[in-house]
Amino acid sequence: MGIENNLAKVQILLTEGANVNTKDHAGWTPLHEACNHGYEKIAKVLLDNGALINTPGSENDTALHDAVRNGRIGCVKLLVSHGACQTLRNAHGLMAKDYAFTDAMKEALTTDVLVTSSTPELQSSAYTDGGPICILATAFSRDLKVELRKLASVINAKIVDDVSPEVTHVVIGVNKDGLCPRTLKYLKAVLAGKWIVTLDWLRTCVEYGYQVSEEPFEVAGSTSNPFSFAPFKGRMNKLKQLPRLFDGCQFYFHGAFNSPVPTKEELMDLVKQGGGHVLSREPRLHTLDELNLTVPYHAVNCDNNISQCGLFIVYAEKTHDLTFHQHPKLCTVSVSCLMESIATFFLCKLYGIIPQL
Repeated sequence: MGIENNLAKVQILLTEGANVNTKDHAGWTPLHEACNHGYEKIAKVLLDNGALINTPGSENDTALHDAVRNGRIGCVKLLVSHGACQTLRNAHGLMAKDYAFTDAMKEALTTDVLVTSSTPELQSSAYTDGGPICILATAFSRDLKVELRKLASVINAKIVDDVSPEVTHVVIGVNKDGLCPRTLKYLKAVLAGKWIVTLDWLRTCVEYGYQVSEEPFEVAGSTSNPFSFAPFKGRMNKLKQLPRLFDGCQFYFHGAFNSPVPTKEELMDLVKQGGGHVLSREPRLHTLDELNLTVPYHAVNCDNNISQCGLFIVYAEKTHDLTFHQHPKLCTVSVSCLMESIATFFLCKLYGIIPQL
């Protein structure tokens, strides 16, 4: 849905069912474009039709970042009045207010909030659209695998062996409390924002003869992290078109990673699945300026003292040989903390102490 200063055309496109949150190749939404150019009336129509107000685009700039940087005071007032978050940082660690250099723009950022965007609409639209179902199964006994395959064949669902873009549902075995084991496939699915449901969802679909709502069957967490609601958090993160959990993070894997922890290759795969970048050379304090350091998007809820740290050295607890020192740009993180951050979908679990290099 391209944007030009033609309100009537935009309204026609919306009537025809155009997706108001479609991103272009650069990651910009129609709301970004409207606010960039100062098309206030179009921006209001987009917001009234469900535009996600805080979705970041290129370099994690929100529409508010864009409007402030380009001096679009009317759009800034509109966004703030609709509840745009002013504490979100872009990839450079800057909030929208950091681009406000005039008194008029600073005053615009104090506009009263009149409308707040809500997530119920997202939740109600969070079901699959009736298209082809593709299932990844994990943590099942042999007998339950047989049952799953029979149920899947009844609803013409495809079964695959690993998390991929075509997977719509991860069906996982759970205990009597409805909690699943923390398998690598489970962690990948959390990072990818997939539906993670119990086998009862598939059974109910077959019983009723149609695809039922997934929400009552969504897994609440793993046995290691009960009721973390990580599957829900990861799924909502994707629906809101927010960056993945490790966006803005860079990782170096130090030393050997032996059983019972995952292999280095498996850990690197998890980090990449979460939008993180893997370094091939160990970072040193005196060479940090040579790295393209970015700020983790999801560190917004972390303590301000660490929210700008996006460089991590990962080690296995029993084999690490690092000494530690405080530095604002570089953190060490154990494998267990890395896994915890995924299993709770909470980036702040990553932050530990800093190595002396």
